[in-house]
Amino acid sequence: YKKWANHETEKRAVIIYDTMWHSTERIARRYFELLDKADIPVELLNLQTNDASAIVTEVMRAKVVLLGTPILNNKMLPRMGGFLTYLIGLKPRKRHALTFGSYGWNRAAFQEFDDSLKAAALEAIGPGRYFQYIPDESELEVLREDVARIKELFA
Repeated sequence: YKKWANHETEKRAVIIYDTMWHSTERIARRYFELLDKADIPVELLNLQTNDASAIVTEVMRAKVVLLGTPILNNKMLPRMGGFLTYLIGLKPRKRHALTFGSYGWNRAAFQEFDDSLKAAALEAIGPGRYFQYIPDESELEVLREDVARIKELFA
């Protein structure tokens, strides 16, 4: 508890995501592979199958938090919205974050997602990575840039 109260972190990343048709899951898994290859300890947690309290425990340990959601009806998925409400209440400082996701016709809802980082006192590593429909292998290559920035945070 003392570490949490002092906002101490470990050299690790946590990827938290929700998915509808597996596009956002595909992005999350690629981030996981790239971080693991870069020898950065990383957890991959799906909001559908993990309890929010257990996920928050990982957030409190991690220096880097990656959050992913698709867009449904011009909003992020409700599970991600609820999780962010929980996280905003905690304000886990001294952590870096990045958002990612997939969308069909309108990516405007990602602004609310990005704004949630600020509200939760998380420092954005860079711009969110948002892909229309199912990202292909060439589109996912841009994630390497994010992993390079994350690696620099641990140097």
